[in-house]
Amino acid sequence: MGRGGQRPPSLRQLQSPLVGDVAKAGLAPPEPAAERWILDPKYAIYAFTYLLSLATGAGAHLVPALAKATLLRYVVNHAFVALSKWDAFAEPRRIHRKNPPAQQLERELDWDGPVILSPLAFVLVDLLTPWLRPDRVGPCDARSVAALFAAHYACVEPVYYAFHVWLHGDWAYRRSHGHHHASVVTEAVSGTSHPLYESVAYLANFSLAFLVPAWCGRFSLGQIPLYFVWFDVMNCAGHCNFECFPRWAQWGPLKYYVYTSCYHSL
Repeated sequence: MGRGGQRPPSLRQLQSPLVGDVAKAGLAPPEPAAERWILDPKYAIYAFTYLLSLATGAGAHLVPALAKATLLRYVVNHAFVALSKWDAFAEPRRIHRKNPPAQQLERELDWDGPVILSPLAFVLVDLLTPWLRPDRVGPCDARSVAALFAAHYACVEPVYYAFHVWLHGDWAYRRSHGHHHASVVTEAVSGTSHPLYESVAYLANFSLAFLVPAWCGRFSLGQIPLYFVWFDVMNCAGHCNFECFPRWAQWGPLKYYVYTSCYHSL
């Protein structure tokens, strides 16, 4: 009991003047936690991919490797985001010393679109073509890994470069690629935030890293998590707004093998 035998005010009574002031200012009260944490419908694509594989048998031998690769991709991306927020680690290497605007952070909530679509792409390829069938899967050995990276640098990169040049043309930039470059203060996940049709085009481009070895009889299940983890590390390093690579790795022929935050910020 309070002074004079009166009961002290409750927390709700103490908050009510503040809530009233917020209402007078025309500001909406915060949403209940249950409404803020509704699962995004895009994640239903994972369930659809699994059910499609279960119903058709397509990609059944690929699903375990795809699940492992997908989990590792989330770990890599969130690890880079965490490192970029760790000032003691990132600040000495930071490029833009300011925070991204709230509009950018909201826009980039679609960053895991390619992560979600990649397993579906594998299942569809196995459903529609014989290229990834179980009898064509080999061991993950040195030749398999060599074929993977040879396909990346000999096929994926030239196609990606030509496509990227086209994206920077006036027509494609205004309609699609400007979405990405609107993020001036990039986050680690900025590199995969694109409109849907651009993401699908990237999936087709980067599928060559697996299809070329498959056409040459060098596809293996181990290539899936290896390539996705390596790709995401490179992509996050190129957009995380702190420099990950030493200067000697950014000069000479080595600059063609790594993605650097400094280069992306030019």
